[in-house]
Amino acid sequence: MEAVGNRWCDGSATVAEEHAATELLRELLAHLLPGLAWHQGGPRAVVACVPGERHVLGARLVSQVLALDGWHVRFLGADTPAGDLASFVAREQPLFVGLSVSMPDNVLGARRTLEQVHAAAPHIPLVVGGRVASSLTPEVPGAWKVLRSTTEMLSLTRGEVGGALHPG
Repeated sequence: MEAVGNRWCDGSATVAEEHAATELLRELLAHLLPGLAWHQGGPRAVVACVPGERHVLGARLVSQVLALDGWHVRFLGADTPAGDLASFVAREQPLFVGLSVSMPDNVLGARRTLEQVHAAAPHIPLVVGGRVASSLTPEVPGAWKVLRSTTEMLSLTRGEVGGALHPG
């Protein structure tokens, strides 16, 4: 999918071709993981896409990986408004929040969302990932963490780096 996304970015693949590849992978996953149990008793996490972001496959995959690793995941999907996400996080009090951003046009909205969620729940760790997440270094050190891979996320949630998020 990374190669498909890169081809779309450089103009050698159309939006329709990218959508076809995304839907094929989504259907494959639905067949491979038909009974995926979204744990109800595990530690809670919230995963969402930033405002304007309609590319949900990466965030959905992260949600599924976390669920398979024992997390109770609330996946909010595409284009989640910053204020609504901040209120949701403050009310639900998850152990951490993951945000996805893949399009350059959504970086400013992503930064505003991260800042708003951090202000509403400063004690809840925030992570951001996606193709353009590396441009979202926080101005306030420690306000959020930029992750480059699902492996980095699992290292964090399992306590291999930066302290355990997963209790027990």
